[in-house]
Amino acid sequence: MQIAINFDLQIILLIFQIISLVVLGVFLLNSISNLWALERLGTFPKPKRYPKISILVPARNEENNIEGCVRSLLQQDYPDFEVLVLNDHSTDRTGEILKQIKDRRLKIFSGRPLPEDWLGKHWACHQLAEKAKGELILFTDADTVHQPTTLSSAVSAMLHDQADFATALPKEKTASWSEYLSIPIIPWSLLTFMPLAIAKRTKRPSLSATIGQFMLFKRTAYNKIGGYSSIRYNVLDDVTFGRKIRSFGLKWRMYDGSKLITCRMYTSFKQVLEGFVKFSFPIFKNNLIYFFFVWLFMAAVFSFPWMILLFWSVGIKFGYLWLAVASILSVLITWIIAAFRFRYPWWIPLIYPVILAMVCYIVFMSMIYTYLGKVRWKGRKIKTF
Repeated sequence: MQIAINFDLQIILLIFQIISLVVLGVFLLNSISNLWALERLGTFPKPKRYPKISILVPARNEENNIEGCVRSLLQQDYPDFEVLVLNDHSTDRTGEILKQIKDRRLKIFSGRPLPEDWLGKHWACHQLAEKAKGELILFTDADTVHQPTTLSSAVSAMLHDQADFATALPKEKTASWSEYLSIPIIPWSLLTFMPLAIAKRTKRPSLSATIGQFMLFKRTAYNKIGGYSSIRYNVLDDVTFGRKIRSFGLKWRMYDGSKLITCRMYTSFKQVLEGFVKFSFPIFKNNLIYFFFVWLFMAAVFSFPWMILLFWSVGIKFGYLWLAVASILSVLITWIIAAFRFRYPWWIPLIYPVILAMVCYIVFMSMIYTYLGKVRWKGRKIKTF
């Protein structure tokens, strides 16, 4: 069946489909470029000297993760390091588990009361940084696990590139459907949207994606940008740190740490929702106009080809089928690239429309929760306005 549309509408459809294909083609080329631009940790030459490094781990209600994290850090082959863990008023067995780990390089602290103008994790990290003695400081999350060569590989990369700040993308583990339908969006988004080849050659603060699970600073750089005390109530600490590094004229670098660092961010749909909600809307600076413009445009670019394919599948000849198929294949290939690079199941690319729909739902929930003042994390309410 052919839908009767006038010539002007046909031209508009053709133009929109071509624009959509061009945009998706650019994303595809960027994904391919990032396979080389995102260098792996473990591929850089060793330096002549490894500076002392302080590994800082804030921990709040991490009884299921803290032992694995700390023991993996203590097994590093790095010659000179200390591990500092701050028990941030945990109400579970986190403190008890930490006391059972005996190592002279491990120092455990209890967090001071949380001031009103600080976020909990930021306050914990600030206290840790005050106690750190290393030339380098690494902030890493309590739900990460590190291979023995993680530190030496990261520092080798940082010193080789003469960077002041380095971040690495872990292998984000997934074990439930709520995780499969949300977590892969992180590496896919990075490979698809972040032009790393350009980011390495520019000092633009906006081109400085950062992964909060692994943030390695030169101590001098951390102090220069003001540390956590300069972003006390900024939910996007990782994003903000990357941009501050650039804005202060310092050198930023990002690496692929997926073969050395693993992290299971969330274990249930509730955690997925809480975790993504707290930062998804703030990425848009809580600006409704900016938020809706970006998401409506992206929804149109990614969903319109499927709509045309659906029409043709039921015999309704609407739009240009070959352009729709080319657009869908472009997106599918970006997902295949991400799944291959970060070792996700082979079928993840096949369900990418469901993943995108899930993420759209979470992002809109983030907007609603932000305006209703219902954003929470680790049992603490986060003030949004």
